[in-house]
Amino acid sequence: MDNTSEVKKIPYNRKINSLHPEMLLENGKVMPQAIDIEKALLGAIMLEKDAFIKVADMMMKEMFYKPQHQLIYDAIHNLFQRNEPIDLLSVTHELKRLGKLEIVGGAHYLATLTYNVASAAHIEYYTRLLLQKYLQREVISICTEAINRSFEDSDDVFETIDFATRTIFELTEKVTKAREKDIKTLVTETIEDLRNIKNNKSGLSGIPSGLRDIDIVTHGWQKSHFIILAARPAMGKSALMLTFAKNAAVELQIPVAIFSLEMTSQDIVKRLLASITHIPMDNINKGNLTDYELIQLSQTIDKLDNVPLFIDDTSSLSLTELRAKARRLKTQHDIQMIIIDYLQLMSNRDKNASGSNREQEISSISRGLKGLAKELNIPIIALSQVNRSVEKEKENKMPRLSDLRESGSLEQDADMVFFIYRPEYYSGENTEPEMKGVAILNLAKNRHGSTAEIKLRFNGRYSYFSDLDDMQYFDNSFSDIQPNQDFLNEPMKGGIIVPSKINQNKNNDDFDISQNEIEEDF
Repeated sequence: MDNTSEVKKIPYNRKINSLHPEMLLENGKVMPQAIDIEKALLGAIMLEKDAFIKVADMMMKEMFYKPQHQLIYDAIHNLFQRNEPIDLLSVTHELKRLGKLEIVGGAHYLATLTYNVASAAHIEYYTRLLLQKYLQREVISICTEAINRSFEDSDDVFETIDFATRTIFELTEKVTKAREKDIKTLVTETIEDLRNIKNNKSGLSGIPSGLRDIDIVTHGWQKSHFIILAARPAMGKSALMLTFAKNAAVELQIPVAIFSLEMTSQDIVKRLLASITHIPMDNINKGNLTDYELIQLSQTIDKLDNVPLFIDDTSSLSLTELRAKARRLKTQHDIQMIIIDYLQLMSNRDKNASGSNREQEISSISRGLKGLAKELNIPIIALSQVNRSVEKEKENKMPRLSDLRESGSLEQDADMVFFIYRPEYYSGENTEPEMKGVAILNLAKNRHGSTAEIKLRFNGRYSYFSDLDDMQYFDNSFSDIQPNQDFLNEPMKGGIIVPSKINQNKNNDDFDISQNEIEEDF
């Protein structure tokens, strides 16, 4: 017997499916729905006059499973479009004007919607839940149609696949695509942003890097920008990445997410502790710590208790997985920046691997990260390797855009591309004195501004970067200072415990210390 004859076909019609909630699925299940939440949402909108404004851009009629609720939503939307107040009385009059009041259950039913709602405090949660149910119903309808087509021998299977992928994509675009704005609205928002920048003490329009010369050129890491930080191994990519993360999350309490495909989360924390406490990385890795260094670490851990820094060390992370994790972090913690270490270790499992090479895969990942930066409206900084051809250069070993590894699309997709070069790494003892401990950061591409070369101070011993003239740069540890009780009780200043021999002036908060003592200690 041909089993295909037993399959009950359900016609695909998104509008019909939305208006006929009684439609059953194959095994007696009904479409996903939450009638009580629909009632609560409509009741909350009519209870508080400004409630609908909070969710207007997320809502659509099809989200409601019950046809009567769709009609009530239409009335609310009409009032909103006419800039009229939205409450129980106005919605009742609007439905009466449309001749739909009795269809929805009359004025009594509208009143019952507000009885069981105390406030509109949870209106955004209700909206997201109904949106989820709506998406489930739509996916079921699309997949049902695809199943029906697949049982038909006369249908081209590639057309069926195209139908399924296209309609799913259209559904995603319908839900996630931002509403178009007219020029007047855009100009108003732009002027308001400029006012905010003017009133901002830092004078930056984006997230500060914490390094003065970088911020002068970039004006901070801008929303929706995709930034590449590339270098050969041992140039300090990870240290610079952690410097950016520390300056944002620790110093400014800006939520940052790090996706580390190379280092473990524990390795990252060790580097972070070294950069904050100025305890040498070797000491931390070997556990060779003095009493006062243990006190420093203890105080730093307390300082990091409420720091909004989130670290994910999943290896071989795919683009699909990263998207899902990033969206969750954005929803739960409102992350403002993502850092990826590093891009070439990512995979793209959501693409068909057959017929594609690694360069095409990296290109797809690059485009996906740029799209994610726009979707979440946050900057994404991705570390990248450069080709070995740089090592063959006799004179200038600074990488160029053409040296980006495995994909030319990295240059095309990125808003900014930085290269790190440390002359001391290649010259060793022959390095000129003024270039010792110096890293050159070359901004080779800047889609929204000028390019530049920036000199930074690199301290590999403590795994951090600073401004070239930063006096907090110490090349020596405190290992020659013997701890005592007074020293251990001193407060932290700038992440470093202040030695007890530096006497604090009792009349003010300044520290009284001679130049000779500075040179002697540091």
